[in-house]
Amino acid sequence: MHYSEARWSGKWPNFTPKEIACKCCGEIAVDEESMDALQRLRDRWGEPLVINSGHRCFKHNKEVGGAPFSQHLTLAFDIRMPKERHEAFVKLAKQCGFRGIGHREYDTFVHLDMGPEREW
Repeated sequence: MHYSEARWSGKWPNFTPKEIACKCCGEIAVDEESMDALQRLRDRWGEPLVINSGHRCFKHNKEVGGAPFSQHLTLAFDIRMPKERHEAFVKLAKQCGFRGIGHREYDTFVHLDMGPEREW
């Protein structure tokens, strides 16, 4: 489904379907658990969250070198975040329910997903 066709819940007021859709084609996958956690994180962080990457179609995931079974193929978020703020952001993301958190190798963003519990 294209993001323009998405039925968007008013319970995620800080985000639009276009923000989480695939950057190359507009395909969208809406996962309520992920979106609820993202909105909780935004509310508690108290600042806008810039989504570098949300859902990815298979083609886009391959083009950007994503893992073959990337959580982005359903819904994951790469949130723009400077390295010096990672520690506080990651702690809050865990409290908001995110289970997959990637940050150690990244200087400019934090990866968040609802997959198996892991941190890298």
